[in-house]
Amino acid sequence: MHKRKSENASEKEESKHKRYKTASENGHESNNQDETSNLLKIPASKRELPSAVSAAVSILLGACLNLEAALAAEGMNAFIGDLGAELFNESSSVRTKVVEHAQRNGFSVPSPTFEAPVSSTKTKPSNQSVQSDNVNKHNVSMLSGFQLTGWNSADIPQKLPKLPEVLDPFLAKAAFTHQGVAGYANLSYERLEWVGDIYMELTATLLISKTFSAHTPGKSSQMRERLVKNIQLAEYAKQYGFEKRIMMPKDRPFSLLEKKDQIKIEGDVFEAYIAAVVLSDPANGFNKAVQWLKDLWGMTLRKDIIENEKRGLPESPMWKLQGDQVDVALIKEVNDKELLRRAIAAPGVRIDYLDAADVRKGKDKLPIFTVGVYLTGLGETKKLLATGTGKGKKDAGNEAARKVLSSPMMMKLYGDRKKMMEELAEREQAALASHGVHSTEQSK
Repeated sequence: MHKRKSENASEKEESKHKRYKTASENGHESNNQDETSNLLKIPASKRELPSAVSAAVSILLGACLNLEAALAAEGMNAFIGDLGAELFNESSSVRTKVVEHAQRNGFSVPSPTFEAPVSSTKTKPSNQSVQSDNVNKHNVSMLSGFQLTGWNSADIPQKLPKLPEVLDPFLAKAAFTHQGVAGYANLSYERLEWVGDIYMELTATLLISKTFSAHTPGKSSQMRERLVKNIQLAEYAKQYGFEKRIMMPKDRPFSLLEKKDQIKIEGDVFEAYIAAVVLSDPANGFNKAVQWLKDLWGMTLRKDIIENEKRGLPESPMWKLQGDQVDVALIKEVNDKELLRRAIAAPGVRIDYLDAADVRKGKDKLPIFTVGVYLTGLGETKKLLATGTGKGKKDAGNEAARKVLSSPMMMKLYGDRKKMMEELAEREQAALASHGVHSTEQSK
């Protein structure tokens, strides 16, 4: 009896297999349509794509993301010109259509996988650049230093700017997913932060260059470091609650990690989110990310920006499209050292700026210098007037000079002594002149 049931079941299975095979060979799709109709009757929460289809869709989505990340990282402008912009657009369109179609019919969308890591091989730049009209034609967001404006204190927000949205669900999830959860070949925040870091460095460089025209390259680099260092990015991430969205491996829960590891991960996730914003919206993503960073960083540099505006310096000649020459005297920095020199320096008077303490590290791990301002002359011999601290010796010296300038007692004391010295020198000159002796003859 049992044997007979087994044979009947086998015959039914074989008959079913023949029906599918015959339908396929004759080009008939009736059985497939029936299967699809039955599948669509399943509640949306239970629908799963067939395993082979799911795997193929996963690879397709991963390949698209791979292509877009490579184009963004290598620079589609110098990489393959118009074709790069078109590929970026088409790839994003394919991903969006696949996701929308699946979600519209209630299917769960598989996570993207990568069959191979993105190549970092650099391609020799083309001699021809893509003009702005070609970029706009393909609706790809590209940023130029000539288009980006510097900070203006009046435009800096008073409260935390709104978080820009990541339009692609895969990227939105990947920006917070650790490699150990995503899988070695899948998209994670480690992969995305590598791309986001480039966008962030570029934006910070352009904004500082456009705003602080008198800054030396060294001082500009220090300011950029203040904006992009991990501890600062981690602080931004906390303000938006990013730490609550991070998905770590079960054996490495985020809450149990050491503080330094948490800061590193939060900084990486912040950079990954920037990349996700850009890559999920080829037309406007970059501009959205730039405006967001500009507002955030503007709040951090508010005091520096206001002080810079008080000096009324012109825009850097670097950004003059016609190469107009700018009088160097207009940009030359009149700092506190120079103001102190004008106030108390005179012939025979020396003002020296020397190290007053060992270099130490601040909370942000950057070096802090201590410099003292010493006076020789006006009745003093290498007297320490004040000390100042700063990220560089120049800044520290300026702070020391500022302290002297802000001391009414010292400024009156040495101002009066300078005046007496000048009056005495004038009387001596007058006496010599009355005897027909010139100062040059006396010096001989």
